[in-house]
Amino acid sequence: MKRVFEKYAAQFDGKLDVKAAIVLFVANVNRIGELLSRLALPRKTLTGPGKVKALELRKALFTMADLGIMMGASRKDNNQVDLFMEIRKGSHKFTIWGMYQAALQAYTELNTYPEVGIKIGLTLEMLEAFKQQADDFGDLLDIIDALLKERKSDREELLSLLKANTPILKQQIEPVIRLEAATTPGLLREYLIARHTGARKKQDSIIDLLSEISGTVTDIITGSPVANATVDIAERELITTTDADGYYQFDEVPVGDSTISCHATGYRLPERVKVNAADGESLQVDFSLQPEAGE
Repeated sequence: MKRVFEKYAAQFDGKLDVKAAIVLFVANVNRIGELLSRLALPRKTLTGPGKVKALELRKALFTMADLGIMMGASRKDNNQVDLFMEIRKGSHKFTIWGMYQAALQAYTELNTYPEVGIKIGLTLEMLEAFKQQADDFGDLLDIIDALLKERKSDREELLSLLKANTPILKQQIEPVIRLEAATTPGLLREYLIARHTGARKKQDSIIDLLSEISGTVTDIITGSPVANATVDIAERELITTTDADGYYQFDEVPVGDSTISCHATGYRLPERVKVNAADGESLQVDFSLQPEAGE
């Protein structure tokens, strides 16, 4: 399209309004190209490093939980034993942020009794190495979170520019081109070809149409949030877990029909929820879980 405008620039001489519209349209197209290039990077390339480090931290947390149980037993502190039993049990199902918080909690608790730690084989060097691993993981999560927010912002800007360019083209530029068709038929012909090609490229764009789905999971009897509940969209191969507030979120869900399910230990399976999301739409889907022993 830009090439057509440049080739027939003389046809727009003296038409200040349409020339301004062309300048804005071309600027938007250039920006769209930049955003498409940035969004071409698959989302998993941003989150992949976090998954690798998460696995490493889970293993370390499991080991520290065992040491914490030994420390509690040595001190005859049942509360400490129970704490590390919970950390050990949950180490394989924590969300990444939940695991990070659990690692910091484990470090603080173990570091409170260094003299007992030495007796059970926990050296200060091991403890500090674990703390450094947790801190590095937290820094990585911050970086990934910032990159995902930037990606979301880029998508929102992209959609805004695409929507803005349509009326500019159809209402401000195309009418003038059609008026010029009588004297410059090549302009209209090449414009229509470029427009058709651009529409096809847009349809075949590497950027999938995506939506956002989030919500909360609560206990239907107490109203309390259910942490570590599993929420999945099977046909999209998406899965996540709720945080301490019972909140979950899928940032990039392909548009169209999706079926969302939720389950948590100690609760009955709720009805699956079917949704239909449009591009750029944010949907909220909440779940209220019935305890297995509840009525």
